[in-house]
Amino acid sequence: MILPYGAYFISLCDHQENYILNTETFEMIQYNPETYDILTGYDITFCPLYNIKDICDANIKFVDTAIRFIIDNDENYKKYCQLTYNIFVKQEEKQVVFIDNTGSFLTSWIINALDTISPNDDLCIDISKDHKIPKKYNPETRLIIINNENYVPKLLQKGYKNIIIMKKSWNENKFINFIKENKETILSESHYKENENNSKEWWFKNLNRLSIEIFDSRILLFNNYLKWCCNK
Repeated sequence: MILPYGAYFISLCDHQENYILNTETFEMIQYNPETYDILTGYDITFCPLYNIKDICDANIKFVDTAIRFIIDNDENYKKYCQLTYNIFVKQEEKQVVFIDNTGSFLTSWIINALDTISPNDDLCIDISKDHKIPKKYNPETRLIIINNENYVPKLLQKGYKNIIIMKKSWNENKFINFIKENKETILSESHYKENENNSKEWWFKNLNRLSIEIFDSRILLFNNYLKWCCNK
């Protein structure tokens, strides 16, 4: 069984329940190998999630507030929304070229989400370091990352539809202060209680240090970020 674009196989942290998430309808279907065709290993994620049922009901208000705080330009905000929807749900916009002026914050959250829900390494290609443009177009690639905007015409010509240009021109302290001001909201919507290793007090002390990870962490707001990405 090969899952279609926008559908992902995910499981609870105890591996006792497995689900197929349809990001277009945002419905969760419990996976039963006796009822459905057996999934190929290429479809199965290796990163179980906390309280996976919560994804469908996750509150995305804070995620949206945080992203609007980072992207203070309406046009760029809309582009980021279009980009994430194209990547996780379905390709609606013909082409999206997004400039990440945060260095890597906005880009890293997308990469982590893809790595968490899909084991397919071809979904995202990062050529920002080796600067090697793929010789052939790979139809499985949903995102390509560069730091040289001169590559854009060649990549679009080859057929790549979603491109991020990374630029380092952002002060991380601005976002750290934002996290400090919203600690109660972050913890109220997260799953830190299901992680017995650290208390609420520990998270309060360390949230600013983990600022870039608040949407990466499956204990914090990963579920919320994923749902935001799939919200049209």
